[in-house]
Amino acid sequence: MLKRILLAVQFHTVLPVKISSGVSEKDMAGSVPFFPLAGAAQGFLLALPAIVFAHFFDRHTAGALALAVYIIASGGFDLDGLADTVDALSVKSCGDPEADREKRLQIMKDSHVGAMGAIAITVSILLKFVLVSGLIGMAGHLAGWAAFALLFMMPAFSKWATVPAMFHGKPARKDGLGRIFIGNTGGGDVAFASFLLACLYLTVFGLLSLAHGGPALNASRVYLFLFLLAFLYAAVRAALRVLTRNFGGLTGDHLGAITEAAEIAFLITALLWLRLLPSMSGL
Repeated sequence: MLKRILLAVQFHTVLPVKISSGVSEKDMAGSVPFFPLAGAAQGFLLALPAIVFAHFFDRHTAGALALAVYIIASGGFDLDGLADTVDALSVKSCGDPEADREKRLQIMKDSHVGAMGAIAITVSILLKFVLVSGLIGMAGHLAGWAAFALLFMMPAFSKWATVPAMFHGKPARKDGLGRIFIGNTGGGDVAFASFLLACLYLTVFGLLSLAHGGPALNASRVYLFLFLLAFLYAAVRAALRVLTRNFGGLTGDHLGAITEAAEIAFLITALLWLRLLPSMSGL
């Protein structure tokens, strides 16, 4: 189990994680249920810098610096997948669906980033900068710590979103790293990843409540967790239909694009949740 957890962290970050023994494709596929834990490692690399920088800078500077640390620590792999996916989707159709799919898959192999891909990266980073800064700037002591807790959970939720994508999707190629995960993920993996995500969520907000003398679990937190899970799952299923129609299946780059979209969707939901609550004590 530890080996597969470390593989999940190694796959999603540039942290110097060393695997002592050989790694098989079965081991890599077996790391999928632990993706939320890898997301938690990423979340630590976002929330902690945000807390530190918020003590010395304004919310915009703190948000920019924290996001920079997060992107560097994550290796930018998901942004690369987003760029490749958008570049391929921007290709004009020739009228032959099969030829279009092959052309899009070939474009995704190109190491160069096109204009649409560059725009997608820019928009993604700008949106996350605005949203992260907004969370850091939430007024009130409890709201501030709740915002930091949500920043910590963001990568865990986005990595979870790729698990049902791999379960419901099929590989678009016979080669590539993505095919190891896509099509080899079962319903049990989705269930276990969801359980780990729930444990992480309850632990984080339980510790927050313990620090402020509140209940570890209340209706507001349950509703937020269930809404995020249902919303991201529905968004993943919708994305799968689009990607399958245009590419004939999924690739590793598509998983990166799904992760980026899930992060933005999570941040928007989290910021709205905090702003719409009549009292921060509800979270």
